[in-house]
Amino acid sequence: MEAVGWRLIPFKEALEKLEEIKPKPVGFEAIPTTEALGRILAEDIVSEVNVPKTSLAFMDGYALKAEDALDASELNPISLRVIGKVFAGEIPTLKISSGQSVYISHYSLIPEGANAIAPVEAVDVREGEVIL
Repeated sequence: MEAVGWRLIPFKEALEKLEEIKPKPVGFEAIPTTEALGRILAEDIVSEVNVPKTSLAFMDGYALKAEDALDASELNPISLRVIGKVFAGEIPTLKISSGQSVYISHYSLIPEGANAIAPVEAVDVREGEVIL
């Protein structure tokens, strides 16, 4: 099969040819991290600690239980009582139960009991309630 002067070959044959020219490691060396730009790791690096150690919010919104929001839609809005606020740098003392939410700012710790965040852009807030 020809295409613009090139001979097409079957896929399997092409893979075999690529394997033949694939660069092979020539060894490895330990170097300072500051000299590693453009280099390839010889082995995976796995952290011994979970960073961050706790869940952080990566948006402004309302922390809540995901199961409370499952059926929420424009035709079926769901209201949750707002029981407080948590800002970045604060340690939350609130625990979220079903039917409740907490306002959280970007990079704040997520309160206990919450497993989801509704972004501020996706909700309405009225009289101490957030409407999903």
